[in-house]
Amino acid sequence: MISMFHSNDFIIREAAGEACGFFAENINPDFLDKHKEVMPVLLKQIEDCYGQEKSSQLELSVQKMLMALNEFVQSLEYDIVDYLEAIIKVLIMYIQDNAKFSRDTKYWALTALSTTILTSEKAIEPYSEGIFNIVGQIMQSSDEQNVKGNALMVAGRLIASCGKDKIKPEYVTTFTNFGAAHLVGESKFELKETAITYFADLSVFLGDEGFQPYFEKVVNEILKILAEDNDLQDAVKN
Repeated sequence: MISMFHSNDFIIREAAGEACGFFAENINPDFLDKHKEVMPVLLKQIEDCYGQEKSSQLELSVQKMLMALNEFVQSLEYDIVDYLEAIIKVLIMYIQDNAKFSRDTKYWALTALSTTILTSEKAIEPYSEGIFNIVGQIMQSSDEQNVKGNALMVAGRLIASCGKDKIKPEYVTTFTNFGAAHLVGESKFELKETAITYFADLSVFLGDEGFQPYFEKVVNEILKILAEDNDLQDAVKN
């Protein structure tokens, strides 16, 4: 498969990328241990796909590769610093795309970025301001609630990972207000779910005393969701 990534034929490289996605889902951890061989060629292929003419097959391949990247990132731990700049570059490329690729592709790029932030911890700090600006734009302009939700989750992960001296207070205010607005009311469950995740990350950033003003509101909303959702009630009981 790795040799296929070096083919002169884009279709063969695309097939290798898609196969990589299936392998990452189904043959880990053995496959994920080969990150030194796979990550450079996988990142290069994801980047190359962006310059190709859009098609449904290309979308599927890119999504599989982003899923594979997400799986690799979860397993990298300290090794992520070797790939961090390249990962962020290629994910931002798809996240900022407004026309060429679908909401599902953007969703997976945001998912992989959230995982990247979680895995890299303090190493993400030099990239934080640029990421804050990008996800803020998405939350203001996107019509897709699952994309907005993933953007909010990225913001929460970033806030929890960076020190207080690395984050402008206005960023925290903007994202917290957005999360609070969608925690209640008629927002779809997916956006409420990511809002709850955001406040969990915010509690890490603020600490017990700083999070106190939000605690009751968040807990009450969680209890309300549990009361309305039979599947969640069964899950809690089990």
